[in-house]
Amino acid sequence: MLIANPVSVPTKPSKLGTVTLEILLGSDRLTAISTLTNHVRIFFNDQLVSEKRNGLLSTRSRHQFWVHQPRATQYEVLFDTKWYGAVKCTVIRNGQTIHQQDYFCSLKAGRFISKDQQKSGARFGFEGLLGEGNFATIATEQEALQALKTVAGVFYGMGIINLAIGSLFPQARDVIPDGVVFILLAFAVYKRRSRIAAILAIIQAIFVFGISVNAILTYGAGAIHRILISSAVLAAAIRGTQATFSYHRLLRTHFSLQHFLLKTVLGVLYGIIFMVLSIIAAGFILSILGKQSTRIFAALLVLYAFSLGLIMSYLGWLPFTKKKPVMIKGT
Repeated sequence: MLIANPVSVPTKPSKLGTVTLEILLGSDRLTAISTLTNHVRIFFNDQLVSEKRNGLLSTRSRHQFWVHQPRATQYEVLFDTKWYGAVKCTVIRNGQTIHQQDYFCSLKAGRFISKDQQKSGARFGFEGLLGEGNFATIATEQEALQALKTVAGVFYGMGIINLAIGSLFPQARDVIPDGVVFILLAFAVYKRRSRIAAILAIIQAIFVFGISVNAILTYGAGAIHRILISSAVLAAAIRGTQATFSYHRLLRTHFSLQHFLLKTVLGVLYGIIFMVLSIIAAGFILSILGKQSTRIFAALLVLYAFSLGLIMSYLGWLPFTKKKPVMIKGT
């Protein structure tokens, strides 16, 4: 049996990674303070009543204590971690459940928030993608730009890694086109705030994810890291799409059908030209090397050439596509 301890609840988190949950139980207030190391302290009306350090892989934290004013009352508090990132909090008083709700952890805000708080507009930046169980709402242009900067960082990183692997290991040349595409998409998403590029990024991320699944089926658990990386890239692509759409909504831009059709037609034409050039280049490469891995690289080179024409057309990098934005800022 644990009775109230005179230690008071801290007025602010003592260190980075500390999050607080406050629950009102009628006229009483229950406060839980947790750290990244799974050290949980429970305060009842600002007095410490339970403290426990759980294992890092533990999915449940259970606390029991008694409060003797105005009369002896037994409390039990349960924290259950869900697979989708939420923490289910259950408060039991004298054997009866008086509170039960899912909360999401926001390290940036230093507290747990409920789903209702999220829907009502609670925002914690890109952390909503990784730590709150869904995508945080974007309400300002600055928040959109910050999210796009983070997403672009993921794409630039993937592009550089793919280019490095393809350059260092001849048997992995087929990832070089992926690297080029990721870098172009990163530029288009962050610098041009392109919604089309963001959607293309999702398609590219799904393609990479499919390759990772195939690697798991082929090589087993040894390729599990590819699933984790491709999942992060897919999540970043989805977040980038949300951020680009939010950015244009906040700026009140409007869609130019004329410029879109022009860039699409020119993109298809440039894509066909790039495909012809890539077929010539692929034939030249095969005539010199002729290896199986080189054949795969040549096939991917032709496949990506058409996409490259479209992307560069929408970016306005090719003749007749400059100064013709698809989205025009409103007044």
